[in-house]
Amino acid sequence: GWNGLMIGALAMAGRDLDEPRYSDAAARAAGYILEHMRSPDGGLLRTMRGGNAKINAFLEDYAFLMHGLIELYRTDGARRWLDAAEQLSGLATERFAAEDGGYYDTLPDQIDLIVRTRSTNDGAVVSGNSQMAQNLLDLHELTGKDEYLGAAVTTLYSFAGSLKQRGPMMAHMQHALYRAIEVAPRRVEDFPVSVILAPEAINLSTGEAVVTVTMKIESGYHANANDPGV
Repeated sequence: GWNGLMIGALAMAGRDLDEPRYSDAAARAAGYILEHMRSPDGGLLRTMRGGNAKINAFLEDYAFLMHGLIELYRTDGARRWLDAAEQLSGLATERFAAEDGGYYDTLPDQIDLIVRTRSTNDGAVVSGNSQMAQNLLDLHELTGKDEYLGAAVTTLYSFAGSLKQRGPMMAHMQHALYRAIEVAPRRVEDFPVSVILAPEAINLSTGEAVVTVTMKIESGYHANANDPGV
């Protein structure tokens, strides 16, 4: 998982800074992991020491490596990275998907665990579930396959209660929710409201900034207000 985060960072840096050595390093790392840190059935292995890869990977390993591969594809356009990300998406669904949406952190057959948890907090490192939601939206964007968008929305629905109660602790998933609404409010759900932020990025180095939030509400709907006609 940490390699996946580094691969993503190097790929983005290589792309945005026009620095090939960064993207080359990302490609070498990704290729090595895909070749040497896999089990016979194609699953990821979490650690390597002395050339020996071991321990079945957790959800976060799949999620973060998918992120790295997606960013690498955006950088150099090599189809192998996107194909690998799609393959890992399928494996993650087979191994970690919960019945009501979202993903468990661990495999179902780990006898040393009493309960299979589904982490949601986005701290210094974001949760596997938040990153999976982002990955699925990325795959939909890059492939046009609605199955990925549907899976992302199902994941977001499964954490609706947590988002309502602990939204500030789930910033990465909040961002995924915003993206899902913007991508296809009509194709996925009958959502009559869209939100636009301007600017999308701000610089807080001066200590303050102004952001304009514009809500577009379709005819027949209104915000809860004293005078809904305003």
